[in-house]
Amino acid sequence: MYTILRKELADHFSSTRFLILYCLVLCVALLTTYMVSMNLRSEIAGGARIEHLFLMLFTTSGQFFSLTQ
Repeated sequence: MYTILRKELADHFSSTRFLILYCLVLCVALLTTYMVSMNLRSEIAGGARIEHLFLMLFTTSGQFFSLTQ
């Protein structure tokens, strides 16, 4: 059973469709991380308190999208 599982996973992970989807998800994740880091950097430079940095991830309004709007 383990051999069949390995074969099926190898077929899926080496397919062109999976690689394209993986690259797309990776690009979106990197772009979102970059945008959030730039927004947090500007908020901190604006005088925000650094001790609540984790909460700022969810409460600052961004250029692209925000969880508070």
